[in-house]
Amino acid sequence: MAAGWRADRRLICVSLVTTWVFGKVIAALTPLDATYFLIGIGATLMKAGVLIGMVWLTDFVIERGMNSRTESDHGRMKYGAVYERRAKLIVPAHGKTTTGVLIGVPPYVVRQVSADAAEIGRTMRSVLERSSMNLRHPEPHEWNAMAQPLYDAAGAKSWPASLEAHSL
Repeated sequence: MAAGWRADRRLICVSLVTTWVFGKVIAALTPLDATYFLIGIGATLMKAGVLIGMVWLTDFVIERGMNSRTESDHGRMKYGAVYERRAKLIVPAHGKTTTGVLIGVPPYVVRQVSADAAEIGRTMRSVLERSSMNLRHPEPHEWNAMAQPLYDAAGAKSWPASLEAHSL
């Protein structure tokens, strides 16, 4: 957002300077120098005001649209999952990073497949409470370490190994 605003400021400055310079050239060619100069300054200020207003409005609409995707009619969206592997249910909470990627949020709860529906429901509610937003997006070298708690809960050494006999 900050980089875009810097580019917008440069655009505003360039438009102000070029409008003022062209106004000065026109004013120098006519006998009503002072009048055209003042009209040029006034026009430049009005154009700058309109341009600044359009940039602000565009930024506002984009920001509002991005925030509306994370909200629902029932409040902030919660994310979770249930994985089944070797007669166990692995229930992680998911959080959304600042770039919009869903990642697992440890600790992962493990239940037996034979657990009753009420227990699984309570587990899901408690897991969803840990779901969060605006988590720091992991660096490329951090992904394996982040997935390790899931591998441990699944009793696997890697993602491909955790997919064997695994359903979502």
